[in-house]
Amino acid sequence: MTSVVSAPLTPDDLEALPWRPCVDWPGVSQKLLSTGRGSVSGLLRFEPGAGESLHAHSSGEHHVWALSGAVRQDGSLLPAGSYVHVGAGVPHGLLDAGAGSVVLFVRVLPS
Repeated sequence: MTSVVSAPLTPDDLEALPWRPCVDWPGVSQKLLSTGRGSVSGLLRFEPGAGESLHAHSSGEHHVWALSGAVRQDGSLLPAGSYVHVGAGVPHGLLDAGAGSVVLFVRVLPS
């Protein structure tokens, strides 16, 4: 069995990665951390009041950890420290970042 371990990213490394705007969602930007074998890991940042429209990941399960701030998903408040799993093909949206910015760690894994 072969395993791959990437080089650790220090806080300075993470800070140096660029935030890239999400074209479909004004006020939302992302930092791509890793990709491979159908998975994607990254950070999402929501400016105050920003959100994602309803969407689904047809071929992957979506895992979300709130790192800072609070956001609503499908009517539930996700404060910092919260986790949510969304199955493949399940419509979901992250709406209304409220008065402060929000940072999430997001991982999409093939189902």
